[in-house]
Amino acid sequence: MFERSIEKGKALKKFREIIEAQGGDPNIRPEDIEIGGYTYDVKARKRGKISHLDDNSIAILARLAGSPKDKGAGVYLHKHLGEKVKKGDKILTIYAESERKLTEAIRFLRREKRIVVIR
Repeated sequence: MFERSIEKGKALKKFREIIEAQGGDPNIRPEDIEIGGYTYDVKARKRGKISHLDDNSIAILARLAGSPKDKGAGVYLHKHLGEKVKKGDKILTIYAESERKLTEAIRFLRREKRIVVIR
């Protein structure tokens, strides 16, 4: 059912309605959004499978980086729950528009040991 909604464009249409309802431009395209110039990659320290992603902590990371106020700030997940990773694979990237906000996000990341668990 979900795949059919995507194929027919219903999901994108609904997403654009939500953007407009929140005061945004419903015609915006991903390439229109400038990504923050300050980044930090979180890489796998060992090989294994991602057994846990703490969505609350990831949301806090995004907020500390400046999201949603700073449009170029946020967190991009390169890997998802259940995916296999090799040592050195990028798991997530933090984007920020200022060095200060990126530093705050990195400090939080280092304190919270269980944001990403690989087994």
